[in-house]
Amino acid sequence: MPYYSQRDPIPTVLDALNQQTVEQLKALGSLLAVGSIPSRKAELVSYVLQRMQGESLQRLWEQCDHTQQAVISEVVHSADDRYQQARFVSKYGKEPLWSTGESYSYNYKPSILGLFFYAQYLKI
Repeated sequence: MPYYSQRDPIPTVLDALNQQTVEQLKALGSLLAVGSIPSRKAELVSYVLQRMQGESLQRLWEQCDHTQQAVISEVVHSADDRYQQARFVSKYGKEPLWSTGESYSYNYKPSILGLFFYAQYLKI
């Protein structure tokens, strides 16, 4: 048995979306709004998932600012697949924009990074 604990594997986007609440999914769906946003959880998951693939994913990448693209790149290319806040701020001089408004408030809105990072899997 190793002295250190193994990190949890990163789930699929589908797994992460299924862990979100309906309100969280609606907020993510509003970032992708093309037509009306579904109201049922299964439909919301499908709606967001479909828009996170292919050319839609490329368009999402292009909507990210430089810092947001940097944080995605840093995590994708890191050895442990985790966001390391201190390391990122040290390298880039600032945090990326994760959201606007206070968490759990009516005014809360995730940034586009909310489509790439999910709170229960984000280790800050």
